[in-house]
Amino acid sequence: MKMNKVFQEKSAVNRGALAGILYLLLYLYSTGDLTLGNPLGKFNILILSNWKCLIFKSRTSFIWEGIGALSLGDLYLILSPLNIILGVLLSILVALNVAIALYGRKHPATCPLGKNK
Repeated sequence: MKMNKVFQEKSAVNRGALAGILYLLLYLYSTGDLTLGNPLGKFNILILSNWKCLIFKSRTSFIWEGIGALSLGDLYLILSPLNIILGVLLSILVALNVAIALYGRKHPATCPLGKNK
């Protein structure tokens, strides 16, 4: 199966993108980097002065310290570049997996697993 056929199927791409975005939000929420109920209640960006020391500091396995914060209304995001990069990479994998699965379900002849050998 060629990926350009999957990307031409707009419903599979849209649902895959939605799954990827939801996964990213859930990932950031589960790591504690995204919270609801911002006490500031307005747009604000804060970068710590010692961000160079914190950027690669690990809180635990595969979770890194934040170097700043971004508040958008009720959303509060701790800016941790490595957590964000890992979350984006994983959400891309989720989006592609969902899009390919939906495409394969709609076009079963394209999947080689169901064919007789």
